[in-house]
Amino acid sequence: MNKKHFFTAFLSLLAFNLFSQENTKTEETPIEELTVTANRFAQKLNETAKNVTIISQEELERSKGLSVAQLLQNQAGMSIVGANNNMGTPISVFTRGAGSGKTLILLNGMPITDPSSIEMDFDLNLIQVDQLSKIEIVKNAQSTLYGSDAVAGVINLITVKNTAEKLFSPSVTLQGGSFGTAKGSFGLDVNRDGFYSNILVNYNQTKGFSNATKSLLSSNSEANEKDASTGSNVMISAGKIYTNGQLRFNAILGGLKGDIDEGAFKDEKDYTFASQMGTFGIGGTRNFKRFSINANVKMDLTNRVYENDSTFVDAGAWSKYSKNILKGNVIFGEVFSKINMNKNMDLLVGFDSRLQKSQQEDNYDNFITQLDSINTSLSSVYAMLYVKNEKGFFAELGGRTNFHSLYGNNSTFNISPSYSVNENFRIFANVSSGFKTPSLYQLYSIYGNKDLKPEESLGSELGLQFKKGAVNIKAAFFTSNIKNLMFFSFDPVTFEAKYINQDKQKYQGYEVEANYTVKKLNVSANYTYITGEITTKTATRDTVYNNLFRRAKHNINLGIGYTVNENIFVKVNARSVGKRYDLFFDDVTFTSNKIELQAYTLLDFYGEYTFSKKYKAFLQLNNILNEKYYDIYGFNTRPMNFMVGVSAKF
Repeated sequence: MNKKHFFTAFLSLLAFNLFSQENTKTEETPIEELTVTANRFAQKLNETAKNVTIISQEELERSKGLSVAQLLQNQAGMSIVGANNNMGTPISVFTRGAGSGKTLILLNGMPITDPSSIEMDFDLNLIQVDQLSKIEIVKNAQSTLYGSDAVAGVINLITVKNTAEKLFSPSVTLQGGSFGTAKGSFGLDVNRDGFYSNILVNYNQTKGFSNATKSLLSSNSEANEKDASTGSNVMISAGKIYTNGQLRFNAILGGLKGDIDEGAFKDEKDYTFASQMGTFGIGGTRNFKRFSINANVKMDLTNRVYENDSTFVDAGAWSKYSKNILKGNVIFGEVFSKINMNKNMDLLVGFDSRLQKSQQEDNYDNFITQLDSINTSLSSVYAMLYVKNEKGFFAELGGRTNFHSLYGNNSTFNISPSYSVNENFRIFANVSSGFKTPSLYQLYSIYGNKDLKPEESLGSELGLQFKKGAVNIKAAFFTSNIKNLMFFSFDPVTFEAKYINQDKQKYQGYEVEANYTVKKLNVSANYTYITGEITTKTATRDTVYNNLFRRAKHNINLGIGYTVNENIFVKVNARSVGKRYDLFFDDVTFTSNKIELQAYTLLDFYGEYTFSKKYKAFLQLNNILNEKYYDIYGFNTRPMNFMVGVSAKF
């Protein structure tokens, strides 16, 4: 039985069981969950037509043994490449069929990017699960509300809030596990007369394992060296709540350093990286009778250094010494207002602006190239109209106009209607466009092209949701077309190499999600099917080929959680990933070869014992079956491993 048929059978069985228990009630009816990401203000999930997934605070509390990337990969439509490799491996986020760099990461509702990287994507390794109170994922193009890079959706990382009632509330979590891994976090909340603040310090280290798989052709009989990493960060937030608004401040300062390898199947003894980040934001909200005004300003700083001093030189290495220094700086500001026009209509209007700068230096065997103070700016105005009535109809209509310092202007739109047929059944649809601006590297590097245009997408989604008692089932069909894809072009005749706009991409698929909660049992499952293709225009004809590299057509996730008693909770997770393909560059033949990556299934276990309201112990077991597989060809993934820890809140 293939995975698709297995999942269909599982859902049918689950549905049969659910409907046969139509009158079953949960012990406690949960409060309707709210989303703040879908439309920039708090609203019930059934009042937005967008496809929203929420990872709750409770789920985050039961995921302390995981990374943010590992947690995200269990969600429908998400492929997080690098999540199961050695700690510190750069993370690539693929939402549905879209490529890396086309999912915008938000921190507390504002974009966080790294302008020194090729795709400008933020490294999720720099944020820890302990720092978050909630994660919201909104799929399909979200550029009308959030601007560039939100081609396939957004992931909003919402940091912990001070909810303590006491003046001082400290907390601590200690963890240890496989590969010599140790983690610790310490927090302190202060709350007095409407003023709140909290500080959270995180530290982690691991001896790790070799990033690169040992080559079968290597003449060196020694095992590859372990690649260790160490990271730490400090998060500070504070605010003042008034009767008609609030002021807030948030900052995260941290870094990660460790060992890396030369490439696939290429061990390297003295290649290191060091990455630092800082984000500092201040904002406020003022509420009036019929409208509210929000204003935020944020600065993001990144600094990455890759150095290979090459006391050991691999036979395939092309330099004896290299050092790359990459610095980025983003200043982001926004003002938006929600206006209550009448009982059936709200209007959101806003303005935002990003100024991106980068400095880069490449040193190969004392041959130095520099990019000094390269920058671009992007400013936008947008408006969204929200319409609703008592009969269960909701609609969202909006548009955005963008002004870029190099390529000029472009626009996006969003149309999202939904209709609740009855209290249990809802239909929703989305048609929206998105865009991604060229990165500073793609514009200004030695391969840069200042004539690049933004990638532009048009996506649609049609879905339905059934929710009754303990049952919640959601299904969605999606498709997207992206034009002006930016890619690296090399002419073997003229030896000219640069970034150009040329290809078109199309992807489509569907997702099915099911959740069943009754008494002490929770069962959740999702299945995603994705397929896609690239169209390359040549001088003579168009060439079409599949391009879902590192992304599987079939993904299945299943989680079963059970509360044994008031002290013990256990959960089993299974993740099945179908075969994928990767591109492997052979530096002997100077060709890229298409490699098939075999399907795999991972089985994980989580258990916790709560001693009291203050103390808890937990155990996380990953890859219990000790599956051997590749997510990136030539790089090792984690074998069977564990994390054990204790936490206390006072």
